[in-house]
Amino acid sequence: MNFSVKSFGCKINKYNSNKLIKKLKGNGLKYKKNIFNIDYLIIYSCSVRNNVINKIYSIFGKLNKKCNVILLGCVLNKKYIKKNFKCIKLISNNLKEVISYIKK
Repeated sequence: MNFSVKSFGCKINKYNSNKLIKKLKGNGLKYKKNIFNIDYLIIYSCSVRNNVINKIYSIFGKLNKKCNVILLGCVLNKKYIKKNFKCIKLISNNLKEVISYIKK
């Protein structure tokens, strides 16, 4: 399976993104820098600023229909996101939960 990780916001999100990439690669998944032709897109978000939220929504429109999106970090308005973006499969702040979800 292929995956990509996009990180928005603070240094902690970038650190956690790199940590997650290493763990998923260690579990046999293939990391791709682009968001096209992937099975999973993992977004570490910091939705404190509205421009970050708009960037994330823009990404959703560019994905293929088969892509599964996992959101991590501070995500505001989870109900709105789950209702309006069917590509969202998981919203979590737990790396182990994300890895388990992808491996199943």
